[in-house]
Amino acid sequence: MKYFTVINLLCLFFLTRSQAQITIDAVSTDTIDLFKQQHPTEKKYGKLPLWSTLLVPGSGHQLIGRPKSALGYISTDVVSLFGAIFFNRYGKKMIDNSRVYASLYAGVTVSANDELYWQAVGNFNDYYDFHRNMKLVRDSDKLYSDQSYFWSWEDEAFRKEFFSMQKFAKQLSTVSSFFIGAMVLNRIIAFIDLRSIMKNSRYSNNGDIYFRPYTTDRSSSGLIVSAAF
Repeated sequence: MKYFTVINLLCLFFLTRSQAQITIDAVSTDTIDLFKQQHPTEKKYGKLPLWSTLLVPGSGHQLIGRPKSALGYISTDVVSLFGAIFFNRYGKKMIDNSRVYASLYAGVTVSANDELYWQAVGNFNDYYDFHRNMKLVRDSDKLYSDQSYFWSWEDEAFRKEFFSMQKFAKQLSTVSSFFIGAMVLNRIIAFIDLRSIMKNSRYSNNGDIYFRPYTTDRSSSGLIVSAAF
């Protein structure tokens, strides 16, 4: 009787086990990194750094946390701006001085901004010499019929000095233009550099500790802690 009971129990056990179903709950996890720090360029400034660097080179680099680069671009822009203003004003002053010089030693009475006229004053000894040469080359369109444009240098040396002053004033104006070009180029380089930094920025970490919460289909939940160094 005892053996019969044991056999019945064993049969019942195996029968129940064969009919059992194994259930695997789907587990969804997420990861939270406590020590991971986002690179400054990943901050959500949008296009503000790019637009600002076109206005003031280096301002965009300052926004994303690159103070050394910002200082370089801003310094270049300040020096270029100062150079453009300084040489432009110096060139204009030299032009004014040369025209005052021409009024003293050539009898020029007009203050016209006609560049061709002042070139003629610097290239020819007097008004009549200029007219004779223009007639020889059959370029009568450049003749000045108004006697108010009359000039006559007292000496050849004075004319040459005036010519040198005019030439120097043009050189100063050219230098000023180079500084303006440097400002434009500085903005282009700063924009390209900033765009490259913002595009290629990455996370950098020395060690991380991860907290991974998980849930299952049976509404159970838990927390997995892992570390990577």
